[in-house]
Amino acid sequence: DAVTAEPIAALALKGKREPVPAWRMLAVEEAPGRHARPQEAPLVGRQRPLRLLEEAFRGAVEERVCHLFTVLGVAGVGKSRLVEEFIASLGEQAVVASGRCLAYGSGITYWPVTEALRSGIGIGEAKAPEQARASLATILSGEPEAERIAAAGGSLIGLNADAHDQQELFWAVRKCFEALARRKPLVLVLDDIHWGEPTFLDLVEHIADWTRDAPILLIAMARSELLEKRPAWGGGKRSATTVQLEPLSGVESEELLGSLLGPAQLPPDFRARVNQAAEGNPLFVEELLAKLIDDGFLQRNEGGWAAAGDLRELAIPSSIQALLAARLDGLGAEERTVIESAAVEGKTFHRGAVTALAAEPARDGVRERLAGLVRMELVRPDQAAFVGEEAYRFRHLLIRDAAYQAIAKQTRSELHERFAAWLEHVAADRVLDYEEIIAYHLEQAYRYRAELGPPDAAASELAKRAGTLLAQASRRAEARGDVAATVDLMDRAADLLPRDAERRLLLAQVGSSLLLAGDGPRAERLLQEVVTEAEAAGDARAAAWARLGLLSVQRSTQSSEGSDLAREAETSRDRLMELGDGEGAQSAELLAAWGLFSMGRAGESGTRVQAVLEAVDSSSSLAGEARRLRGVAAIWGPMPADEVIRLIEDEVAHGIQRPRARLDMSYMLSLQGRFAEARAVAAQASERIGELGDLLLISLLQDRAGAIALLSGDVGEAVRTLQLSYDQKVALGDRAFASTAAASLAEAHLEQGNLDEAWQYASIARDTSARDDIASQGMGRQIQARVLSARGQHAEAEALAREAVEIFGSTDHLVSHGDALVHLGHVLHAAGKVDEALAAARQAVELYERKGASFLVERTENLIQEWGGAPG
Repeated sequence: DAVTAEPIAALALKGKREPVPAWRMLAVEEAPGRHARPQEAPLVGRQRPLRLLEEAFRGAVEERVCHLFTVLGVAGVGKSRLVEEFIASLGEQAVVASGRCLAYGSGITYWPVTEALRSGIGIGEAKAPEQARASLATILSGEPEAERIAAAGGSLIGLNADAHDQQELFWAVRKCFEALARRKPLVLVLDDIHWGEPTFLDLVEHIADWTRDAPILLIAMARSELLEKRPAWGGGKRSATTVQLEPLSGVESEELLGSLLGPAQLPPDFRARVNQAAEGNPLFVEELLAKLIDDGFLQRNEGGWAAAGDLRELAIPSSIQALLAARLDGLGAEERTVIESAAVEGKTFHRGAVTALAAEPARDGVRERLAGLVRMELVRPDQAAFVGEEAYRFRHLLIRDAAYQAIAKQTRSELHERFAAWLEHVAADRVLDYEEIIAYHLEQAYRYRAELGPPDAAASELAKRAGTLLAQASRRAEARGDVAATVDLMDRAADLLPRDAERRLLLAQVGSSLLLAGDGPRAERLLQEVVTEAEAAGDARAAAWARLGLLSVQRSTQSSEGSDLAREAETSRDRLMELGDGEGAQSAELLAAWGLFSMGRAGESGTRVQAVLEAVDSSSSLAGEARRLRGVAAIWGPMPADEVIRLIEDEVAHGIQRPRARLDMSYMLSLQGRFAEARAVAAQASERIGELGDLLLISLLQDRAGAIALLSGDVGEAVRTLQLSYDQKVALGDRAFASTAAASLAEAHLEQGNLDEAWQYASIARDTSARDDIASQGMGRQIQARVLSARGQHAEAEALAREAVEIFGSTDHLVSHGDALVHLGHVLHAAGKVDEALAAARQAVELYERKGASFLVERTENLIQEWGGAPG
């Protein structure tokens, strides 16, 4: 290359008698040869998808919605090139935020979202935490609940260490992107999402489904295997487009070749051979020409490009992978060292990492070697993730893969270990954000070493370090409700850790997550194995935790009595307390409280839960679960309605955000006949639940709305709403609550006079629920009893109605017990047993009064008068 310079000084160098002139470099003029590149190619053959992107952006802006635009295609087909062309065409019309899933992103669920939030908000690593918080606060200025959004969103980008559950994180991420889009239309680009964790893909769909009043074009790029994970991706959404980029046609490939080379003087059949080998892959064409230039077969002349040798017999690699490998083989030794070291970090890499990893002779020239790789279009400059660093990225991931594959296994092991040390150093006080990545590189360092021979002490230490970090990451994933990541990280940690106390405790504490992941049998087997192993090793703490996890799993997988659950949980509680494990003891106490509730002892359950809440951190996931059980116990148990309402108001006053609490309040208000207030509170809850986009909560909202409608006499609305609730629970696979929803729907059909439908859903309630499911079994019987009574089958009806009363009579569920007595009264009255009917109704009134359900008291007293009884 030719250098232009000017003299700036005369330096006296040691050992020289005469001054030596010094020069300042002004410019480097690229000389013909291996670093000369073809001109930038225009976008070829992608006019239609580009037009679709433009139309989707206009639609998102005009309608103020989120449009999910998915670009699918094989590696090298031009997905990134298409999106880059589109973004360049926008100019200043939009803010662009981007993030990328890592090929080794297993367990690193929120990584692409973290990148996108940082880039969209403008939070670079150079900003101090207080500056980053100020930037986030500016973006969220004017947004409802800005502080809550900042707290949850900030936890993802390293601004705080608070734990938030998955529901809260989804909501906060979406609200951050909505806030950005309300200032200026947002183009959110998420690349390589086929590598995304299931929870991340759920988050992408959540943003697409629940964004309101904010213009967002969400561009998701992926290889076609995304559809193997999510066959219905994009389906059913109000604004969604999916395009599959196909290979270029022969004409389009010829056009691409011509645009790259201009009026090149090439053999007539050479273009045809290139097009045939490329099979429509644009990256193949570009890389083949680059290799020919590097090797000197193509040289620039005054008219453009010309062949410098005989291209007719030139061997053309058979695949893009072989082509890239051949091109990298042509690099000099130091360039090879640099590019292979860079490949260890990934598609994006930092000069500091390359310097730390490169072999000694190449370290001093890393910057120059990287500049050369940039000129060769193998890498490009990028935004650094760390203060004081320079970042680059491979022009295409396939180039990175080719460089990595060329590294020997022993060298890979050494480089991964050194990179983990470098990353741990530069991450400094943000090392927790990179813990999963550090763990991955240590894990790879160990595995490559293990493939080469039996692990030595150093390799075993690598495995233990990686396993310990993965175990910590698994527990963090569990705390935020990320089930898939919890299980994946747990399995990887268990595979690396020695069979010691640390491994046993991890499996004992996290193994029950397998149930939530849909593998209850494995959860039972794993936890039973831990119990056996821990007892053999004298590891009392792990054994107690494993027994606790086993109880939790068997509560769902086996039809066990609530008394057994409570008793065994209390045994685990006492053992963990003896061992000084307060967290474990409180977890066991909470499980015992669930056992009491399932026995129908809601009042005692609530008291025990309150003690747990007073003993644990109010922000912990255990506290969240405890508040949920306290709410359920308060609703169904003997706590008067006024006290339940005050309890919920106290939670709100203390800043506790529990969306279902307002639903519970609306139900209590309806029991008192305050239907307008109940609907208003339910509407507030509906707005919040709609923001969260939680389908289970939406289903519960329908339950409560249906109950209010039924109590207020709007039977048609009750049937419609409860049918929606039941159908949604079935669609979600929530069989436990679907059976109770079926019972409620059966009662609505009964009130509407639909006897066949009432019998059908009452049967579903009984047949699809466990025998100790008090609500489903009791309600199913009482509705079937009413249907039989209406059909004149009085003896059978009375028997079933009395069974329902017996089920609820063994509990402190006052309203349910009262309802069962009222249904029995109807059955007895229809059979001519008026005195017995009146007695049952009067007993129901007493129960309703204890609950403070004044509307039910009044309604039942009117019924008593209707049957000829004296008012209470």
